[in-house]
Amino acid sequence: MSKNTCIWASRLLQSSSLTLISQRFKGGHQFNGLAKTPKPENKPRHLWDEKHLKELTGGNYTTAPLVVRKLGGRDPETGRKVNQHIGGGVKFDYFMIDFHRRGPDEPDKSYDERVLEVRRDPNRSAYIALVAGMNGKRWLIATEDMHAGKIIQTFGYIPSIPIVGLEGNAYRLGALNIGTSICCIERYPTLDSAVFIITAGSSGTIMRHTDEKVVVRMPFGKEFAFDKRCFATVGRISHVDVKTQQYGSAQMHRRFGYKMSSGLWHRKTGYFGRKEKILAAPLEIKEKHKIQHPLKKFTLSNEPGGPLSGLTGTDAINKIAAIPNLWCVETIATEKHARLFQKACSLLKTRLNVFIQVNTSGEENKGGAEEVEAPKIAEYIVGECPNLELLGLMTIGSIVESQSREENADFQKLREVRAIVANKLGKNEMELELSMGMSQDFELAIQYGTRQRLFIKDLGKVATTSEANTSGEFRPVVAKAKVLEGPSGSAYVELGDTKVICSVIGPKEQSSETNHDEGIINVKVLGTEDLLPQLIESAINAFTRLEKLARSELDVEVTVLSDDGGLLAVSVMAAMIALTSASIETYDVCLAAHILVEADGTFILDPTKEQMKKNTTSVTVAVMPSLGQVVCCNVVGFTSKNNLTNAVRFAAEKCLDFQSYIEKVLLEPLTGKPTGDI
Repeated sequence: MSKNTCIWASRLLQSSSLTLISQRFKGGHQFNGLAKTPKPENKPRHLWDEKHLKELTGGNYTTAPLVVRKLGGRDPETGRKVNQHIGGGVKFDYFMIDFHRRGPDEPDKSYDERVLEVRRDPNRSAYIALVAGMNGKRWLIATEDMHAGKIIQTFGYIPSIPIVGLEGNAYRLGALNIGTSICCIERYPTLDSAVFIITAGSSGTIMRHTDEKVVVRMPFGKEFAFDKRCFATVGRISHVDVKTQQYGSAQMHRRFGYKMSSGLWHRKTGYFGRKEKILAAPLEIKEKHKIQHPLKKFTLSNEPGGPLSGLTGTDAINKIAAIPNLWCVETIATEKHARLFQKACSLLKTRLNVFIQVNTSGEENKGGAEEVEAPKIAEYIVGECPNLELLGLMTIGSIVESQSREENADFQKLREVRAIVANKLGKNEMELELSMGMSQDFELAIQYGTRQRLFIKDLGKVATTSEANTSGEFRPVVAKAKVLEGPSGSAYVELGDTKVICSVIGPKEQSSETNHDEGIINVKVLGTEDLLPQLIESAINAFTRLEKLARSELDVEVTVLSDDGGLLAVSVMAAMIALTSASIETYDVCLAAHILVEADGTFILDPTKEQMKKNTTSVTVAVMPSLGQVVCCNVVGFTSKNNLTNAVRFAAEKCLDFQSYIEKVLLEPLTGKPTGDI
């Protein structure tokens, strides 16, 4: 026996390998559910003596059949009958199977073996193949196309571009292309690991590649992520028609060691099965009187005897943090509130957006932190609360100030507090949002810089060009998908002298464990230092089906080649085209437009940077036209409520001018027809 054959023998006869054999073949032959099933007590089957099987091998691997000592349902140590449904049966032999294949790691080199024989194994449902190579003979699980005389190869090299494997050959998972049918997959890239998909007629499918993992859909529908260095065999396990075979008589089951029941009725005493239980008396269903509990109000205020009473403290915060789809909490007034929300969110493994409430009016009956305490709370949230995301500051002004039409002291104080907090955190002042203003002073709050988030499902009647009193048209537009070879998807969009390239890398396994139900989008922008990444990420999260990317994350990189106005609109459309070219599902195409709002209510479509210097109010809108939804609405500057409403409607209408062209761009990789420009 050669040296390598001895290595096989020592590998297969390790305690872990023999444990694997005993676990897999303790049940003997498979009968497709027609044989007697185990009892509820999960008694051991005891078909043959595993200890005797180890003694027969003597620590060496052999291809010869091993005679198995049958136990007939008796315990091998005590000799007592422990399974009444096992006994008798014909004699059968056991064959040692080598489940692990290895090949050279150099390119264009392989370990070749010739198939000498393919035969049935009484211990498993699949056929087994006797193969011979330079290292000797061994038994393998046969694939569907294996036959005597065939040459099978094993490759250990992982090329940069996945290949299409041949059936019967073994490769590392990282070397195989998406969609390849595989079997005999190693759980870990080691010689003592378990092996998946070894049942007759079964196979898995490679779904996608990540950085160091390969996602495989198993025969039962679940998806597992394996190390890309694990070996697998291409093809489907042999003996495909095993599920259609019928064992038409009880004698057939007896031949394989299963004792059939006598057919007579036996009282269930609990000795041979479940004991019969006397049925309980029927329950009488009575109508329950509903108790009307008083409605409870709760507040985060810790002031005893305040106007709001009921749930307070930890109980209230835990209930709030557990609310499904909770987006934001705007009433963080103390470090204790932040600490309790951090504890609740860390247990739930979620992230929560928060605002710090500032009592700018100084009224005793209102909650909120004092102006001097807000920077300390903000510093605590950023430094000590990883599950909380500080979005900005919030205030509820006094009634007297809200009735003013010219200026509001509470709004001005909040802006001053924001400047102090931003300086304390080392951030740009515009990175912290302001939440203020009610229905009476909404327009004045916009002038002071409050961020209004628009969630519009129905755009209603869109203003026409004549109604909007517009001037100008879109600059020439050029768009193209799949412009880069390396990333999963890429796009180039040009609008006048504004030019952007976007690339998508992934999907890959999530680096954090905060959210497994939805995918994570990471946006990086090169060539600018404003709030563009946050705005692009918000739009992508709105039109992308994140639930299809569970446990995965994407890296979206936007490179700004030149900026001459409308950069946000161009970047959003480039990101949508790049994601689509990467086969990422979206709810609809996303179209965007950028306009200027003049003081007299007229609009300038697609302005350049030179035009934007003369007017400081601009609106960027991104829509999903088929669904009639706005996914992004960014307002820079001050304008009236009426002008803002008309501007959003006008920009949404102008987005539709891109629809037919963008749809052609998305179809170009499939049809091969150039789209040109518009």
